[in-house]
Amino acid sequence: MSPSEVVHELVEALGAQLVAAIVCATETRVVRSWETGEAPKRVGSLRAALQATRSILMTCSSATARSWFVGCSSRLGYVSPLEVIREDTEEGRARVVRAAVGFASD
Repeated sequence: MSPSEVVHELVEALGAQLVAAIVCATETRVVRSWETGEAPKRVGSLRAALQATRSILMTCSSATARSWFVGCSSRLGYVSPLEVIREDTEEGRARVVRAAVGFASD
């Protein structure tokens, strides 16, 4: 899946504002430019966010997925998945995906 496809799917599910927040972008127009082919920042974080989002969408709505990203998670030490994924580390991305899978299976 190309980075622009990843961004497009995330924007459809979470909205451009949350996608921008995931990668620490200050403006949603930057996210829109990624959808049209410009290379996005933090592709690893975007891919992990998509994986987490898809896991949640298997059993819940987009609104629930959006809320999950900004709410505190007991699986992540009571910080939000958004905060963890913004660290942009391989370990943080993996923790977010595992937390999303766990959330979706509860």
